[in-house]
Amino acid sequence: MMSFLKSIHNKFSQMVAQTLLSAPQDASVKTCVTAQTGVSVLLWIFFSSGLALFAQSPDTTAIRYGLGGAYMLNQHQANFFQIPGIPTCCTDAYGVGSSTGWNVSLSGEIPLKRIGEVAVMSLSGRVVLSGGIGANLISLENVPASSGQVSTLSSAIFQHNFSPSLSLISVEPFVSLRLWKWLSLYAGIQVGTWLQKTYTYDERISSPSNIVYINQDDKQFDGKTIRNIRGGELPNSNPLQFALVGGFAYELPVTRTGTILPTLEAFYTYNLTSPVSGVNWRISSLRVGATLRFSPYRTTELTAQEIEQKYQDSLRSAQELTKKALAEAKEARKKELAAKIDDIRPIYFDDDDSMPSDSTARNVGGKISAKLSLDQFVLNVRKVASVQTIELLPLVFFNENSSVLPVRYKTYNSSDIGKFSLDSPLLLSPTQSSPLAAYYQVLNIIGKRLQANPAANVILTGVATQREQDGNWLADRLAERRAQAVSNYLQDVWRVQASRITTKSSVVASSQTAEEQEELRRVDVSSADSSITAPVRIEAERRIVTPPGLQIGLQIGAGAGLKQWDLDISQSNGREVITLLNANGGATYPERFVWDMRSHPPISSDDIAMRLSIDDASNNKFESPIISIKVQETAQKGRLETFTILQFSPILASRIRSSLQPASTVIVRSQDAGLAQSLGLSNADQKPPKKPLFDTKSPEGRFYNRGGVVEVR
Repeated sequence: MMSFLKSIHNKFSQMVAQTLLSAPQDASVKTCVTAQTGVSVLLWIFFSSGLALFAQSPDTTAIRYGLGGAYMLNQHQANFFQIPGIPTCCTDAYGVGSSTGWNVSLSGEIPLKRIGEVAVMSLSGRVVLSGGIGANLISLENVPASSGQVSTLSSAIFQHNFSPSLSLISVEPFVSLRLWKWLSLYAGIQVGTWLQKTYTYDERISSPSNIVYINQDDKQFDGKTIRNIRGGELPNSNPLQFALVGGFAYELPVTRTGTILPTLEAFYTYNLTSPVSGVNWRISSLRVGATLRFSPYRTTELTAQEIEQKYQDSLRSAQELTKKALAEAKEARKKELAAKIDDIRPIYFDDDDSMPSDSTARNVGGKISAKLSLDQFVLNVRKVASVQTIELLPLVFFNENSSVLPVRYKTYNSSDIGKFSLDSPLLLSPTQSSPLAAYYQVLNIIGKRLQANPAANVILTGVATQREQDGNWLADRLAERRAQAVSNYLQDVWRVQASRITTKSSVVASSQTAEEQEELRRVDVSSADSSITAPVRIEAERRIVTPPGLQIGLQIGAGAGLKQWDLDISQSNGREVITLLNANGGATYPERFVWDMRSHPPISSDDIAMRLSIDDASNNKFESPIISIKVQETAQKGRLETFTILQFSPILASRIRSSLQPASTVIVRSQDAGLAQSLGLSNADQKPPKKPLFDTKSPEGRFYNRGGVVEVR
């Protein structure tokens, strides 16, 4: 489906370009071309937005594909007197005509966004073959006429019959809204081209019956009441047809899992263009039919019997695992192996410390017995909307005597850059614990922005210290090579033209400290366009856990000597199991292990599974029984905004002040005591951190530590 949408998107992009570049010379077709241009641009925007949203499918059960057919009732509004090339002499337009037809279609539907608990917005598309669209259009003319051989004039009614035969193949992209489980509304457009566009035409005497035509050759009555019989290809036809389409569909699942879905449908189509250029002719169609739809995933709810069966299966599985664990424990006792999660205690933390709080109000909690499940204990998870704004550090640091990009920077192959999105919380979500994860995307952020702003240029200044040397390359050449390494990545991966990149180099005196030397081995990125290095904004959901941490007691015994231990904490999320935390070690282990859930929170409302496994020096393995912890989720109103600042920034200061509400609480965490005042936050709660906010072992971490973090709650 994705490749299908991309191919249509590319076709419409070409069509938009061609339509906009072509200038119509004939005034009679300017209106038609204007309509085609507007609809073409609308199609391009439609598919571009659909492809951007497709990367995040919110509900796979809404995916559909199918084959359908429909009965069509067509109505023609023929407000014209003549089609060029076909004779007429009428004073009245052809008016209204109707016909019945048919169509068959191939369809597909993908979800875009869930709205509320039930409703789902989707992008769908159809390829439709329609036939029987033509109609018998009649125009009457009242004229004087002679009766037979008598020259007496009388009134006669001449009938002009114009009968087009039309069939159309078209593509119909829709935006659909699934209001509830089986009912969906659709709105979209139709773009098609004629497969058949023939016609027949004749003129005949409708009344009275004793009137005949005169032979034009000898001017004698020849006894005929029909003349000018013509037919063939419809002249001057429009190659493309555009229409608005709307309708609804109701699904009727026939299997227990709901993967086969016969669907009743009704759609109304209103043409925006005329079948023939230069005439006012519109065709509307009401089609009623059915589609046999298929879903790759289950769409129906589990029955009571299935729920019971699933429960019994899980119970049986748990019993088998427990039996296996007990059998292994019995066997392990023979080998003097033991691995046990002894007890669990809820703990709290100081705001800026990873160790348990020393305060008497929030101390290490009471002991909870760890059996196969923790009865009477629940982890409470509050879900709150979170927005992070991170000032981008426009520096790329290098290792000593090296011009190779360090592995800590996230890089892509040119074929994979479609996976990167500036707006994707899935890509940058680790910034919930450290904004440095966003910084390590700096090459891709700058590349994406340069790609999106073709008028913007960038300056790359490579810097090296005097004492550095890369093989035979001295410091000045090493600085050039560092700038060129960044330039090559932007050109090769993000297709930024070399003419838009300026590289410079600089050699600076070696500093006295190792940290200062690290900060000088870099490439400075600058641009006259401030959007290239602007702050990064990430919207996501933050999960706040109470208690925020657990202290886990471990008991391990290995008669032959401990070789390795492994603590795995996992949780299911729909169809897959996600590891929340994995801790391991060698011959020594902590008797009290701390799980900090501020950085590794639960991801769903399913139970958490905890297991301890060991290997002894003889490669004998042993696993403890699985410990289960209950989770309860609640949604919290409001929004938490976090701003990570390198130094005083007028842009971020303005953004922070604009985010404030009358009841907002502002917390500033920074070693700079004057940061809150410089930002204009006189009522902020200034909290100097007890330890650095970011890793001081890296130069980028030290740069971010010189700024601070502002939280608006």
